[in-house]
Amino acid sequence: MSIRCFCLDKKHSDVTECACKHRDDDPDEYLLKICKYIKKKDRYSDLPCKYGIRQISEDSIDARLAIKVELTCCYLGDIDFFDKQTKELIEMHYGAK
Repeated sequence: MSIRCFCLDKKHSDVTECACKHRDDDPDEYLLKICKYIKKKDRYSDLPCKYGIRQISEDSIDARLAIKVELTCCYLGDIDFFDKQTKELIEMHYGAK
């Protein structure tokens, strides 16, 4: 078993980026929009490539109709809210650890 650690002298070739892509199982492109949002904050995060959709439901946030997208990744799951009309990302909540 080999153990890899992040070192200060890590080679550029060791750092990979996760690509934000359209997925056939995501016709409203929720995962793509979430990926792009996260990549703006941390270009090297592989988190968005691990996401899957657990459940989609209608909800409201700040008295605004929204689509609640519950994700499968990361502890208890992250939750994102999208505007019901425009399908744009309104807010992201990281799940509890």
